[in-house]
Amino acid sequence: MKNYFSYESHSSVSQRQPSRRGRLQAGFTLIEILVALLVLSVGLLGLAGMQARGLQNNQNAFLRSRAVQGGADILDRMRANLDPALNGNYNIAKAEAPAEPAGGATMAQIDLWQWKRGLAASLPLGDGLVAVAANIATITVFWTEGNEERIVTLVTRL
Repeated sequence: MKNYFSYESHSSVSQRQPSRRGRLQAGFTLIEILVALLVLSVGLLGLAGMQARGLQNNQNAFLRSRAVQGGADILDRMRANLDPALNGNYNIAKAEAPAEPAGGATMAQIDLWQWKRGLAASLPLGDGLVAVAANIATITVFWTEGNEERIVTLVTRL
């Protein structure tokens, strides 16, 4: 009767086989390690590039949201001072810089001065224009991202 529970050692399978030169081959070779390091370094460079691109996109989104907030700011000011806004007192060109309001300045002059000043402070090369025609207000905010000029335009009925 055959014993199925006996353990026989196969020592010849578990021993290392000698290489052609007579040495035992164990572990990794230097070339394998260098290839693994090369693959790892390329992967890490890719991760660093993705991280940098993500930070740049985050900054661009931040600036775009600041531009939309700036446009909404002047629209709120115009709605609070509706009659002068409908009469065109808030119309201003892109490169036009309103004078600093003095003692007899109107609310529209104060609002435009504060708005242009806020755009210049919160956006790189930030500027804006306002055009009101037939109860339709068009607000355009300009700024730069890198070497490109960016534009956000808001159009609404007053």
